[in-house]
Amino acid sequence: MKLLPVEEVDGTLCLTRDVTDPEFQRFKKYARRVRTMTFDATKPRLHESLRQRISQLSEGQVLLSSLHTVLLTVDKSYGHPLPLFFLSPSIKTLDISSHDYGVTAASDPYVAEVLDALVSSPLASRGMTTLIVSHLISDLSVIGTFKNLHTLSLGLLHISAQAGLFHQLPGMTSLESISFTLPFTDEFDLGDAPVQAIVLPSLRRLKVRGPFAKIVRAIRLMSAPKLEALDVPTTQTGTFECVEFFRLVKTRYGRSLRDISFTCWFDSLPDDSITPIFHLILPLLGLVELRRVVVGFGLPGDASFQLSDEDCESMLTAWRHIETLQLRYPNPIAPHPTWRTLVECAKCPSLKDLRLAIDPTSFPAGQDIPSSHSPLTCLSIYSDVLLESAPQMAYFLNRLFPELKSVDMVGEVGVYEWRVVNECLEVITQVRQEVSTK
Repeated sequence: MKLLPVEEVDGTLCLTRDVTDPEFQRFKKYARRVRTMTFDATKPRLHESLRQRISQLSEGQVLLSSLHTVLLTVDKSYGHPLPLFFLSPSIKTLDISSHDYGVTAASDPYVAEVLDALVSSPLASRGMTTLIVSHLISDLSVIGTFKNLHTLSLGLLHISAQAGLFHQLPGMTSLESISFTLPFTDEFDLGDAPVQAIVLPSLRRLKVRGPFAKIVRAIRLMSAPKLEALDVPTTQTGTFECVEFFRLVKTRYGRSLRDISFTCWFDSLPDDSITPIFHLILPLLGLVELRRVVVGFGLPGDASFQLSDEDCESMLTAWRHIETLQLRYPNPIAPHPTWRTLVECAKCPSLKDLRLAIDPTSFPAGQDIPSSHSPLTCLSIYSDVLLESAPQMAYFLNRLFPELKSVDMVGEVGVYEWRVVNECLEVITQVRQEVSTK
């Protein structure tokens, strides 16, 4: 906008005089090159007279013919800052966020205004493929009119028997990725009214947050025969319900799922209780095409988790194409996975990223350590015991994982020793590089 004769007055850009034809032609020249634009309601805004004058001079022409991405921040005190003369049929991504947070936010009307303008304007994008609407509270059915979306991310999605955005999703026949949060209030209460299930034939990625029971209900209502990735970032439930959830996932998406990410905090358990990790994730072993498994559990108090070498071997046998395996849990108790699990991991031809709680003691002698061609490059280890020998550990890891350059140590025990392990790995890598260049 600084190409035009404007100045900022009390947070608003105003014309200092009329725009000459050469000035506007220069403005148009540079406008055609713009690919990304950011509008913020709290930053300098355009005075209404400036908006009107640019609209008059543009004579209905598209000013930003190369514009692909619009980042828009609204505020209930200012409305939305998007000048509608900037609309372009070339827009592919619209990301709307808000300075207002929580259930008392009042930005939804301004979000609806922007979306209505995109739908109704002759300059609106008919090929927009990505729509991100953060901090949304109400159910804006206007979103359902964007039929060509590939990616949709929502602050909240309401599911009820009444017609709404949820029931419009099947009309988005190109939708491949959706992310939403289910409300924590009783607005989601399904009551006695049945909710019609939907089919999303092109959906490949699903990310859902919210109360655990509502996540389960949502998944029961959503059929996605091509779903490849399911992400439940954080939820809370009991151990039995967790196992039942994994069984549901296997039933709903077992034939197509390649990637699962799940983090759960369990309800109160006795401090001396021991929860077997393998029992929790056992239903997932039936998902034989999994490439990525990232599962995290949390327990209250001093309750503990348990995982053995035999458990890990069963997982690796079931997931023959695994590329990322991360099991995160606090308070591990013996038996732990040992060096035998790492040897089995080294046999996995696709495994590149591993995170486990490992017992780093009692490693085999040097001559008994097998070598491999494992592609593993990321290793994160949690341990609550000291290493017996940092150089021996480095040698062992290098034999198993020749592409590994460092280890990420999670925990507070043996930090110095693991730092020495990484120093040794660095030296081994340097020596190998020097030898290969000779």
